[in-house]
Amino acid sequence: MSKPLSRKEWVKTPYASSTVANPDGAIDDLLTKYRVSKIAKVVGAGPSGRPAFEVRFELNGRVYCLAREALNAEADPAQLLRQVKRVIFFHLKALLEHTIFFPTEEVLFPYLILKGTGKTVFQAAEPMLSELGPDRLRALMLPPAGG
Repeated sequence: MSKPLSRKEWVKTPYASSTVANPDGAIDDLLTKYRVSKIAKVVGAGPSGRPAFEVRFELNGRVYCLAREALNAEADPAQLLRQVKRVIFFHLKALLEHTIFFPTEEVLFPYLILKGTGKTVFQAAEPMLSELGPDRLRALMLPPAGG
């Protein structure tokens, strides 16, 4: 496990402070704007025991989930949780804004909950992605040599 960020380091990280004072309300307002009616938010502990936040919502008959654990930092747990909520709010805001130009299913695909598993597409694919490794991924993305 890496050394926790000092408070001085943490306050410099994105969304440690923000104009979004009430991220829960901002998430609700944002999802309502995009005609989401079923919203579930969960606060708990993440895999490393730090504060974590998850928002699940149904859009166009499909359930999506965005979840994140707080940074490993020397800060008040309530502040760490508020930061994670802001991160999810701003990420979700950008994703939903992209649905104006791209199909919703394409934009939100990694966050789609797979029926019967409770996992997102990304969570289900993660073991295979780690097997690929950076060199293999790079080879898949680059055109063949001499072509």
